[in-house]
Amino acid sequence: MANILILSSVRFKEDLWQRPQQLAVQLASLGNKVVYFNPAPTIKVSREETEVDEILSEFVNNPLEDQGVIIYDQIGKIVTKNSAITGVKTQWLDTIVDYNQIDKIVVYLPEYVVYLRGIKDKIDVYFDCVDEMSSFYTTKKIVLLENELVKMAKGVIVTSKTLYVHKSKENSNCVLIPNAVNPEQFQKQYKQPKDMENIKKPIVGYMGAIAKWFDQDLMIEVANQNKDKEFLLIGTIYTDVSKLEAVENIKLFGKREYEEVPAYVNHFDIGIIPFKMEDLIVNTNPIKYFEYLAAGLKTVSTPLPELIGEPHCFLANDATSFTNMLNNALSDKRKIEEHCYLEENSWLERAKKINKFINETDVSEKCDRNEILEGFLGVYDSFAGREPLLDVLKAEILNELGSIDRAKDQLFNSSIGSECWETQIRLLLEWNCIDKLYDYMLKNEETTYDTKKWYNKGEEFLKVYALRKIKKINEAATLAVKLANQSECIQEEIGNIYFDIENYKDAINRYVSIYKANDELLTKEGYKNFLKIAEAGEKTLLVEELKKKLAAI
Repeated sequence: MANILILSSVRFKEDLWQRPQQLAVQLASLGNKVVYFNPAPTIKVSREETEVDEILSEFVNNPLEDQGVIIYDQIGKIVTKNSAITGVKTQWLDTIVDYNQIDKIVVYLPEYVVYLRGIKDKIDVYFDCVDEMSSFYTTKKIVLLENELVKMAKGVIVTSKTLYVHKSKENSNCVLIPNAVNPEQFQKQYKQPKDMENIKKPIVGYMGAIAKWFDQDLMIEVANQNKDKEFLLIGTIYTDVSKLEAVENIKLFGKREYEEVPAYVNHFDIGIIPFKMEDLIVNTNPIKYFEYLAAGLKTVSTPLPELIGEPHCFLANDATSFTNMLNNALSDKRKIEEHCYLEENSWLERAKKINKFINETDVSEKCDRNEILEGFLGVYDSFAGREPLLDVLKAEILNELGSIDRAKDQLFNSSIGSECWETQIRLLLEWNCIDKLYDYMLKNEETTYDTKKWYNKGEEFLKVYALRKIKKINEAATLAVKLANQSECIQEEIGNIYFDIENYKDAINRYVSIYKANDELLTKEGYKNFLKIAEAGEKTLLVEELKKKLAAI
């Protein structure tokens, strides 16, 4: 057994229960010593007459404990003698590691790389990768940190096929361990919550965040086609839902505490996952599917790659087929019983696999990567409908398997739009199909203006822009430097690269230089970045000027 430190992305008690908390509890139940480090917010300690070491010693000796897991909060700053403020995050982590004799670290956030650099040669580091982190950040510095983390880790755990395709290229000790469920939580019989009593049957239920990946337009169209059903949406709302609120048979209940959720799901008649088929969601392995299944429910979902072939899961890629799937699924009102399948897909079984993975010393018997990718291809091919996003994923896998001509046929002969756009662009660049690059760049409406600007400068200039937009920051910077001697305009793209990696000082120097010389910038993105820096610096006149320029584009 191991002494495991979990550097989590969510707080153990305050946040909705997700993979980090579930695995922490189960790893502890297997006999490991599990220490859980909460992310921000941090504690600020004021002890003017006490030394920093004494304060840390006091806190490390008095952790919270819950379900066998030892829990520490971050200590960000300590105010000591003479009101000196000391940043102690690294020292605090060192104290926790030493006191608990940590020999394994499971990390969820690439920001911890700065700390892990100093201890990776003494402690085994594992990255539990649940998403492409760059999708959740406004700048791209996270990409460089995540790339470093993947390469530094002794092993990488991923939750989806697409994540395996990407991360196993950089770290051969990579294993796919999806999300799961605690079946017993959802198999119990619960009294109907009072606020559900006036909801008429049948209830089509959704549990989870209402965020930008939730397909509101699809939801509204489906609800309008099914006036005989109530659509009950439970979960934290992160986006404007006024369109949903205007539909009579859609009810938004908002957030419910994790322990309350099973009672609501228990009284659904069917579960749904209406997600947009886009880059952000392609890596998703939805926990809610397993929870619906444990509650005895069928699921109707948009065709998420991770749900293809799953039992009692019906996939639909438009409102009409979604309605048909709902009606077919609801025609049999019996509760599903999948006890064996659910036990195989329990958090305990997932923890056992992770426990084995992080304690193995011999990785020579790992499955062959090409065999795994061939298996993924078979799953995607099994989907009966037409889904352009899957065509992109298949092209990517064929490329990884060395079947370049088949990969090109798959990509070029499909009716692919902007689905998995970054993957499309990456493949074109790998194949050096620069003649097609311009047309494919235009598929992304957000890049249209700047694509045209860079294309007019020449193919190599467009290539720099394309590399940066698919987050190949180092490659973009290398090529940009080579082009800097040919044209002054590339200085603006170098400024954009600096902005992406949060080097705002050098970014502003580039923007100011170009702007002073030409009284304008070349790209919409350059204007936006320049404006953000000017606003942060409270440069009122410049802000107003840049806003006018941007509005005129």
